[in-house]
Amino acid sequence: MKEGKLSTPKLGDLDAKMIPYSNVIDLIHKHLPYMGFPVTSIHVAGAFWSFVGVWSAMGLPGASLLTNVLAIIYPAWQSYKCEKNNTPPTQWLAYWIIYSLFFIIECSHGITSNTPCYFTIKLTVLLWCMYPGAGNGSTVIYTLALKPALHILDNFMVRGAGVDKRPRS
Repeated sequence: MKEGKLSTPKLGDLDAKMIPYSNVIDLIHKHLPYMGFPVTSIHVAGAFWSFVGVWSAMGLPGASLLTNVLAIIYPAWQSYKCEKNNTPPTQWLAYWIIYSLFFIIECSHGITSNTPCYFTIKLTVLLWCMYPGAGNGSTVIYTLALKPALHILDNFMVRGAGVDKRPRS
Protein backbone atom coordinates (compact mmCIF):
# COMPACT_ATOMS: atom_id res chain seq x y z
CA MET A 1 0.00 0.00 0.00
CA LYS A 2 1.35 3.42 -0.93
CA GLU A 3 1.71 6.04 1.75
CA GLY A 4 -1.28 8.37 1.99
CA LYS A 5 -3.71 6.01 0.24
CA LEU A 6 -6.27 3.89 2.00
CA SER A 7 -6.86 0.36 0.82
CA THR A 8 -10.43 -0.63 0.14
CA PRO A 9 -11.30 -3.95 1.74
CA LYS A 10 -12.98 -6.56 -0.41
CA LEU A 11 -16.49 -7.67 0.50
CA GLY A 12 -15.18 -11.10 1.47
CA ASP A 13 -12.78 -9.48 3.97
CA LEU A 14 -15.57 -7.41 5.51
CA ASP A 15 -17.87 -10.41 5.62
CA ALA A 16 -15.25 -12.45 7.46
CA LYS A 17 -14.84 -9.72 10.10
CA MET A 18 -18.55 -9.59 10.85
CA ILE A 19 -18.76 -12.90 12.70
CA PRO A 20 -21.30 -11.64 15.31
CA TYR A 21 -23.93 -11.40 12.57
CA SER A 22 -23.54 -15.08 11.59
CA ASN A 23 -26.30 -16.25 13.95
CA VAL A 24 -28.72 -13.78 12.39
CA ILE A 25 -27.73 -14.96 8.91
CA ASP A 26 -28.35 -18.58 9.90
CA LEU A 27 -31.79 -17.58 11.18
CA ILE A 28 -32.56 -15.72 7.93
CA HIS A 29 -31.47 -18.64 5.76
CA LYS A 30 -33.61 -21.10 7.77
CA HIS A 31 -36.84 -19.10 8.04
CA LEU A 32 -37.05 -16.71 5.09
CA PRO A 33 -37.49 -17.59 1.43
CA TYR A 34 -34.64 -16.99 -1.02
CA MET A 35 -34.55 -13.28 -1.92
CA GLY A 36 -32.83 -13.56 -5.30
CA PHE A 37 -29.39 -12.84 -3.85
CA PRO A 38 -27.34 -14.35 -1.04
CA VAL A 39 -27.92 -12.54 2.25
CA THR A 40 -24.55 -11.71 3.81
CA SER A 41 -23.50 -10.11 7.07
CA ILE A 42 -23.06 -6.83 5.14
CA HIS A 43 -26.80 -6.88 4.43
CA VAL A 44 -27.64 -7.71 8.04
CA ALA A 45 -25.38 -4.96 9.41
CA GLY A 46 -26.78 -2.46 6.90
CA ALA A 47 -30.34 -3.34 7.86
CA PHE A 48 -29.54 -3.08 11.57
CA TRP A 49 -27.87 0.34 11.32
CA SER A 50 -30.62 1.60 8.97
CA PHE A 51 -33.21 0.53 11.54
CA VAL A 52 -31.28 2.28 14.32
CA GLY A 53 -30.92 5.44 12.21
CA VAL A 54 -34.62 5.61 11.35
CA TRP A 55 -35.62 4.83 14.95
CA SER A 56 -33.46 7.59 16.38
CA ALA A 57 -34.30 10.11 13.62
CA MET A 58 -38.03 9.71 14.23
CA GLY A 59 -37.57 10.13 17.96
CA LEU A 60 -39.54 6.98 18.72
CA PRO A 61 -39.85 5.88 22.35
CA GLY A 62 -36.58 4.39 23.51
CA ALA A 63 -34.40 6.31 21.02
CA SER A 64 -32.40 7.79 23.88
CA LEU A 65 -31.93 4.39 25.53
CA LEU A 66 -30.99 2.72 22.23
CA THR A 67 -28.46 5.45 21.43
CA ASN A 68 -26.89 5.31 24.89
CA VAL A 69 -26.63 1.52 24.95
CA LEU A 70 -24.94 1.44 21.54
CA ALA A 71 -22.66 4.32 22.55
CA ILE A 72 -21.51 2.61 25.76
CA ILE A 73 -21.13 -1.13 25.11
CA TYR A 74 -18.49 -1.19 22.34
CA PRO A 75 -16.29 1.62 23.76
CA ALA A 76 -16.44 0.04 27.23
CA TRP A 77 -15.32 -3.28 25.74
CA GLN A 78 -12.48 -1.61 23.80
CA SER A 79 -11.38 0.26 26.94
CA TYR A 80 -11.25 -3.05 28.79
CA LYS A 81 -9.22 -4.64 25.98
CA CYS A 82 -6.71 -1.75 26.09
CA GLU A 83 -6.28 -2.23 29.83
CA LYS A 84 -6.00 -6.00 29.42
CA ASN A 85 -3.38 -5.75 26.65
CA ASN A 86 -1.47 -2.86 28.30
CA THR A 87 -1.92 -0.65 25.24
CA PRO A 88 -2.45 3.11 25.58
CA PRO A 89 -6.18 3.86 25.47
CA THR A 90 -5.72 7.29 23.89
CA GLN A 91 -8.68 7.00 21.50
CA TRP A 92 -10.96 5.71 24.23
CA LEU A 93 -10.00 8.39 26.77
CA ALA A 94 -10.86 11.02 24.16
CA TYR A 95 -14.08 9.12 23.37
CA TRP A 96 -15.22 9.17 27.00
CA ILE A 97 -14.54 12.92 27.24
CA ILE A 98 -16.68 13.48 24.13
CA TYR A 99 -19.39 11.16 25.48
CA SER A 100 -19.41 13.09 28.77
CA LEU A 101 -19.99 16.33 26.85
CA PHE A 102 -23.05 14.78 25.22
CA PHE A 103 -24.21 13.70 28.68
CA ILE A 104 -23.85 17.26 29.99
CA ILE A 105 -25.80 18.59 26.99
CA GLU A 106 -28.58 16.08 27.70
CA CYS A 107 -28.94 17.41 31.25
CA SER A 108 -30.47 20.47 29.60
CA HIS A 109 -33.64 18.89 28.27
CA GLY A 110 -34.48 21.99 26.21
CA ILE A 111 -31.52 21.47 23.89
CA THR A 112 -32.28 17.84 23.15
CA SER A 113 -36.01 18.29 22.72
CA ASN A 114 -35.65 21.32 20.43
CA THR A 115 -32.90 19.91 18.22
CA PRO A 116 -34.32 17.89 15.34
CA CYS A 117 -32.75 14.43 15.06
CA TYR A 118 -30.56 15.03 18.13
CA PHE A 119 -30.11 11.33 18.88
CA THR A 120 -29.25 10.58 15.24
CA ILE A 121 -26.62 13.33 15.29
CA LYS A 122 -25.27 12.07 18.61
CA LEU A 123 -25.09 8.47 17.39
CA THR A 124 -23.43 9.50 14.12
CA VAL A 125 -20.75 11.53 15.91
CA LEU A 126 -20.13 8.77 18.46
CA LEU A 127 -19.92 6.08 15.75
CA TRP A 128 -17.32 8.24 13.99
CA CYS A 129 -15.48 8.47 17.30
CA MET A 130 -15.54 4.66 17.60
CA TYR A 131 -14.06 4.17 14.12
CA PRO A 132 -10.90 2.10 14.64
CA GLY A 133 -8.81 3.64 11.85
CA ALA A 134 -6.82 6.82 11.40
CA GLY A 135 -8.89 9.99 11.31
CA ASN A 136 -11.47 8.74 13.78
CA GLY A 137 -13.69 11.29 15.45
CA SER A 138 -12.17 10.90 18.89
CA THR A 139 -8.73 11.92 17.69
CA VAL A 140 -9.95 14.71 15.42
CA ILE A 141 -12.41 16.32 17.87
CA TYR A 142 -10.08 15.99 20.85
CA THR A 143 -6.99 17.30 19.05
CA LEU A 144 -8.62 20.19 17.21
CA ALA A 145 -11.23 21.39 19.71
CA LEU A 146 -11.18 19.82 23.14
CA LYS A 147 -7.46 19.72 23.91
CA PRO A 148 -6.92 23.48 23.33
CA ALA A 149 -10.09 24.29 25.30
CA LEU A 150 -9.10 22.01 28.17
CA HIS A 151 -5.61 23.54 28.19
CA ILE A 152 -7.12 27.02 28.59
CA LEU A 153 -9.46 25.75 31.31
CA ASP A 154 -6.57 24.04 33.10
CA ASN A 155 -4.50 27.23 33.09
CA PHE A 156 -7.47 29.22 34.37
CA MET A 157 -8.17 26.73 37.17
CA VAL A 158 -4.52 26.50 38.27
CA ARG A 159 -4.08 30.29 38.35
CA GLY A 160 -7.47 30.81 39.97
CA ALA A 161 -6.60 28.44 42.81
CA GLY A 162 -3.32 30.22 43.45
CA VAL A 163 -1.37 27.00 43.01
CA ASP A 164 0.55 28.07 39.92
CA LYS A 165 4.01 29.42 40.80
CA ARG A 166 4.80 30.29 37.18
CA PRO A 167 5.20 33.98 36.42
CA ARG A 168 2.26 35.52 34.57
CA SER A 169 3.01 36.84 31.13
